[in-house]
Amino acid sequence: MTNITRLVVQAAVAGGLAAALIVPAGPALAAPDNLDKHRAQVTERIDERLESLGRSARQVADAKHLTHRHKAALTALVSHERTLLTRLRARVAAERTNRGLRAAAADLVERRDAFSAVRPRIRAVIAADTDTATAASLMEVRGRFVGRVANATAAGANTRAAEGQLRTLRISVTRAQRLLAGKADAVIAAAPAAVERIARVITTAHEHIRQALTAARGVREFLEAHERRRG
Repeated sequence: MTNITRLVVQAAVAGGLAAALIVPAGPALAAPDNLDKHRAQVTERIDERLESLGRSARQVADAKHLTHRHKAALTALVSHERTLLTRLRARVAAERTNRGLRAAAADLVERRDAFSAVRPRIRAVIAADTDTATAASLMEVRGRFVGRVANATAAGANTRAAEGQLRTLRISVTRAQRLLAGKADAVIAAAPAAVERIARVITTAHEHIRQALTAARGVREFLEAHERRRG
């Protein structure tokens, strides 16, 4: 896999993460009179959240471009939510009255916003760190391309289009880097209601990364064609 192809794949992963950023909270819990039915209902909702957090934990563990600090922060976030839910599950199991179960259900609803923001928060941070890494790699690729395009110019090739693509690559990466600066930390620290707003900025940065990748592919294709003709 070439460097550009690898970066395209890397950026595609980030793009998928930057989209669809808020998980629906689901319907409100009912409060049936039957104690066992009510307990089962609350427990089922808790278990659904625990399963979701398990998937989130795996997503964090598998993310290749998360910084160590961001991975630790996201891991702690998931662990905190799991601890709260595990305690609540034990409380539900021990409750003997519908009133107590309704109170537990109310606590579950109270944390709905915090829980619903976990997955989009994780996606946004992974997307930001992945695109930050891609941006740095693209600038390294550009540096190598500049010398090769200069050599092609010296050999008499028409390099106007390639030079324009190099400018596009630089401008697009610079814009993405400015948008991404500090955004992963901001997402981690943000209140649940603010996560989506910051994530939209990360999505915009990703569009610039895609433009840079397109420009990089154009330069690579020019250089490969030029070198084949000379070869």
